[in-house]
Amino acid sequence: MKTRKERLQVLLLIASVLLIVFPLIIDSDTWGTLFESAFSWVPDHPPQPLEAFFGMLMMPFLMFHGFSFMIGTTGVALLAWLAVVRATASHPIALRPLVLPLLSVSWLAAQSLPFLQLSRGTPIRPMGWALYVGMAALALTALSVANTITEFKKGSNRIVCVFALVLSLLVITVPSFALRSIAEVKGLILEP
Repeated sequence: MKTRKERLQVLLLIASVLLIVFPLIIDSDTWGTLFESAFSWVPDHPPQPLEAFFGMLMMPFLMFHGFSFMIGTTGVALLAWLAVVRATASHPIALRPLVLPLLSVSWLAAQSLPFLQLSRGTPIRPMGWALYVGMAALALTALSVANTITEFKKGSNRIVCVFALVLSLLVITVPSFALRSIAEVKGLILEP
């Protein structure tokens, strides 16, 4: 019999996987059509006092398609982190300081994967993506450095901690490198 905590983790895993595959199953044109039909009752030019209300109501649905992959991969990364922490709680391993930097690099690199769906030569200007992924990279860099220092103070292997610290400092560069690599491979045009 599974505990409540285990059932919640399985539910989070299922929801995360569904969020990851959602943009692969439903393309942006279909999502736009569904969005328009769902919000067809909203007037084209609502009265000024209600304009902000309608915007707040519709914006999460409008942005859901673009950011569902990011939300889903966050759930999977969180579950992976919890599994490693749980597995190493009773039996610490020498490579534990590397877990958070490696998971951060993997998650940030994965955020560029949706750009592989675009056709060759498509001009892109991923401003929203750059903002969210850039903030996440900054936070994950700080978190990875702090975690590595904590592991070093706990007495973890010094060589592993130095390598983890270097990798932690490189976390901030991953989104830019991943996006540029995909743009080069797919022939995407990065607009300024």
